[in-house]
Amino acid sequence: MKPWKIVLSAALVAAFAGACTDDDEPADAPLELPPRDPALADFLEDEFGLVLTGVGDPDPQYFQDVDGFLVGRTVMQVDIEGHGERAILVDQRIEPAAAGGEIFVQVQDVEDGAQRFFLYDFDEGYIVFGQDINDDTSRGIGVQSNPDGTYEVWRFDDAVSDRTEFETVGDGFAAMRRVEAFNGFAELPPHIIMTAYALGYTETPEARTPINCYKDNVAFTPAACSVFKEFCDCVACRILERGGDCALCPEL
Repeated sequence: MKPWKIVLSAALVAAFAGACTDDDEPADAPLELPPRDPALADFLEDEFGLVLTGVGDPDPQYFQDVDGFLVGRTVMQVDIEGHGERAILVDQRIEPAAAGGEIFVQVQDVEDGAQRFFLYDFDEGYIVFGQDINDDTSRGIGVQSNPDGTYEVWRFDDAVSDRTEFETVGDGFAAMRRVEAFNGFAELPPHIIMTAYALGYTETPEARTPINCYKDNVAFTPAACSVFKEFCDCVACRILERGGDCALCPEL
């Protein structure tokens, strides 16, 4: 297997293969991955010692399902300097823009089963850190950015839509501390969170129906961490226990 220095290929999906042909049922057509982002890959390695490589087929395929959702699964080998290497399973589902355009990702440690899921809703301006407790129950915490730089933080249980205990905090660092206290992400091996961090800085194409065949006219949802930069960077610095030596989160 030829290793690829990539930035979470589950997030890097291109236009739908076969979608602009005469095929009447393009939903089962595979999706091709675009070129990797070398600048982002270099940043992750230089700043955090983080390198992600594909396991097995270096070009896994992703599909548009019959509902128009973009779905994919891949296993990444995640190497973090000072923390070793782990296999991480990534599942992703992207709603069509007409259905809301939410991006849902579950990241799981292959060896011990530890997992977290992440939901990004650009239109509503929030992200969610969640955890499946069992087949019927999930719990976690949501973070919403405000124009003045503050953040709204809320908790949920049993369903993502159930929001309770709203709180306004002053900045992304404070939001990170609230998420850490409730979600317990700092207790995980850092590979789960750092895989999500790489995803968070990666643009994801829209799952659109009907599909726009002109690639230069296809909009991309802004990467989650471009909107929640201070929060994301503080999460990464915290999970790697960088403390005061992390320029990306000087308050830590």
